Amino acid sequence: MTLHDNALYVASERIPCQRFDLTPAAAAATICQRAGGGLTPEKWATYFPGYPFRPTCGRDAR
Repeated sequence: MTLHDNALYVASERIPCQRFDLTPAAAAATICQRAGGGLTPEKWATYFPGYPFRPTCGRDAR
């Protein structure tokens, strides 16, 4: 296991070398993909009541 240029490289006796991108953008993209997309306005209101809606995934997310 080694960390180099915002990437984690992992290998073992039975698993070939794999690279995991650790940049914030890559982490956000992975989370959005695994979650099936961002929060809807309705879910946003449930989890963040009183705060204006902001897109959490996709091209409009910041």
